[in-house]
Amino acid sequence: MRNIAVYLADINGVHGIGEVERCLASGIAKRAEEQKEKNAITFTFIVPGSEIGRYGDVVEYLEINDTTKKLVNYDFFGLIRKFYFPHFDLVHFTHQYSKFHRSIANKTLVTIHDINFVHNGNNTSSSMRRRVHRIKRIEKIATHMSFISDFTYRDVMEHFPFCKPYKIIKNGSQDWTTLKRQEIEGLPQDFLFHISDAGEKKNVHLLVEMMRYLPQENLVIAGATDPINRKRITDIIDNHALKNVTLLGRVSDEEKAFLLDRCKCFLFPSRSEGFGLPVIEAMCFGKPVVISKLTSLPEIGGDIAYYFDELEPEAMATKTITSCKDFYSNEQQNAEATTNHAHSFSWEKAVDEYIQYYVEIIDSVV
Repeated sequence: MRNIAVYLADINGVHGIGEVERCLASGIAKRAEEQKEKNAITFTFIVPGSEIGRYGDVVEYLEINDTTKKLVNYDFFGLIRKFYFPHFDLVHFTHQYSKFHRSIANKTLVTIHDINFVHNGNNTSSSMRRRVHRIKRIEKIATHMSFISDFTYRDVMEHFPFCKPYKIIKNGSQDWTTLKRQEIEGLPQDFLFHISDAGEKKNVHLLVEMMRYLPQENLVIAGATDPINRKRITDIIDNHALKNVTLLGRVSDEEKAFLLDRCKCFLFPSRSEGFGLPVIEAMCFGKPVVISKLTSLPEIGGDIAYYFDELEPEAMATKTITSCKDFYSNEQQNAEATTNHAHSFSWEKAVDEYIQYYVEIIDSVV
């Protein structure tokens, strides 16, 4: 029997990496029994203590805590790991931010989601060094790699060329239309929508400034926001006395589904993305999306999305209006095409591709 460990230490996260890990865990658990019979493979999920048992008894669990991290990271010769951990033929680090700085298996697959820090001009020299060090550490421990988009692969090869076997396995998207909606009261009847952490690269401040030129429209912004960026946004609202911007903060999955279902249009003018999952999530609801032309977003949006020609508030306002007008001029056909495009990004497909890659890696001589 061959044992594969899947690193899911951030599975409790609300969105982003946490969401990716939950989808991978669910998909792998559904296929675990089949893989045991078909390929003599068992899976061990590396998870926080609160997640042990959550995915049933078809998989094994290894708790990640301060002790396990120290055993891995400070065991330079790997002797303690041999006694403390089960034997693993392969470990999959599901993102490049692993709390394990060393491998715990014969072979190591690392998935890289992005190197957005090379596109964001606000990095200090110390933070840049840390991020570069993290990527170079990956090169040392990985025997194989995967990337979540063609863009991410090209970006990494340009800045940190690796000579490792790799595959491009694109993220899937949950079908949020199946979730129960949790209504949020007090919202405008029609509104434009954006959800993110409102970090610098998301360009949320440009959306808020854009609303100066769209007095007849309303904008709703959701997502956790750090104090600095929140102040920047609220200052713009106060300075221009904007009455058509609503800041909701963090929302639940059910509230997010309600917002995506109710919105008129989804806006995502991000400066850098490794994939762009919120775009696909909005498309699941058959909504028009207007996004930037930067990094991975054209790959994800394809010819179904609308694109900001300029990331300048007045031009963005014009593009938003013309895009909505075009979309709703033939709403049924455009909504169907948008939904079909979104469904081409499925977690079922992604999980199948990962499992196939696991088998290839275990059977390889590398």
